[in-house]
Amino acid sequence: MIHTPSPRGFTLLIAIILSTVVLTVGLSLLDVAYKQVILASTAKQSQAAFYNADSALECALYYDQKFNAFAAGSGFPAASVTCSSTPVTNYTTDVSDPTKRITIFTLPCAEGGVYATTTIYKYPSGATALYANGFNTCNVNDPARIERGLKATYGDPAAAALPGPGGNVSYLIVGGGGGGGTTGGGGGGGGEVSTGSIALPGGTTYPIVVGTGGLTGVSGGVAANGTFSSAFSITGLGGRGGSLVDRDGGASGSGNAGGLTGPIGSGAGGGGQGGVGQDGPVFGAGNGGPGITSSLSGSSVGYGGGGGGGTGAGGGSGGSATHGGGSGGAGAVFGLPGTANTGGGGGGGGGSFGSGAGGTGGTGVVIVSYPTGSLIGATGGIMSTSGGNTIHRFTTSGSFIVP
Repeated sequence: MIHTPSPRGFTLLIAIILSTVVLTVGLSLLDVAYKQVILASTAKQSQAAFYNADSALECALYYDQKFNAFAAGSGFPAASVTCSSTPVTNYTTDVSDPTKRITIFTLPCAEGGVYATTTIYKYPSGATALYANGFNTCNVNDPARIERGLKATYGDPAAAALPGPGGNVSYLIVGGGGGGGTTGGGGGGGGEVSTGSIALPGGTTYPIVVGTGGLTGVSGGVAANGTFSSAFSITGLGGRGGSLVDRDGGASGSGNAGGLTGPIGSGAGGGGQGGVGQDGPVFGAGNGGPGITSSLSGSSVGYGGGGGGGTGAGGGSGGSATHGGGSGGAGAVFGLPGTANTGGGGGGGGGSFGSGAGGTGGTGVVIVSYPTGSLIGATGGIMSTSGGNTIHRFTTSGSFIVP
């Protein structure tokens, strides 16, 4: 009698393969559907912000065309303005310049906050420029708040070239890091980190200066200082260079001191934006002072860290560094350079078994960020968007232009 093998094992294998394929396809479709839901939601919120901007612009346009409510040289609007059935009462007017009149008003939400802001420029020639910024939410602290802007010009061919209202920007300005000392030298100081926000008028070109990192020193001298960065008349000073002779760390641009050399010539850490550099120990070398972390660029990045010191006659490990600072060298190993565009100080070169050069300081950077749509047409630097903000990153000197 011939025994025929049961096909059940083969059938089970086919069933498993088919189930796996179906599950994989299903998960892929689910992922695509989920992404489509996110994109659809973002598009809907952006549309809501545009709608509110358009409502504010149309309201201002109606009252200007029909009632000449915002005539140049006048005080408060010549007619009562009502937008979306709500009387507008919170006006700000500026008639200090006889060549124009500026009117700003906001449209309030019933639950508090505002959903749009309108700025009207009126000139005696009849030239008019209207700017409206709309929001998808009334909550100014909502991290998902989206802002969109619209512009209308008329009344004179020159109106299209009228300066815009400008707006508020956040900035981060980092000076160049100091160079690291050679042969058991001290670490370079981190560049100063200046942060904050500022209101920028429109129709202005703002020069941007990005600092360079300091070079390592030569025998018998001190490594070079980093140079300053600046924007909007705000400066981030460069870090000071680490010493080769006394092996002290360089001070940061913000003024935090570098460490002092160790008992047998170990290099000390350079000062950072967030703290002083470490003194050189008997063996090894001092660590660089900490910098600070910022997410203004769209991702978390460390800036202004001091460089680590280089080892002296006692040997051991080079000093460590954070926030863009370069680590110190051990033996005859060179110190590491500060990270480019972080203002980190250069690491001191090792000097326990030879002569190691120090690292150069990291170059500085200037970053400008504002809600997308609030500064229409602004240019300059490397532009990107993240989290509802437009970001301009300057890694070399240039200009930030607000039309």
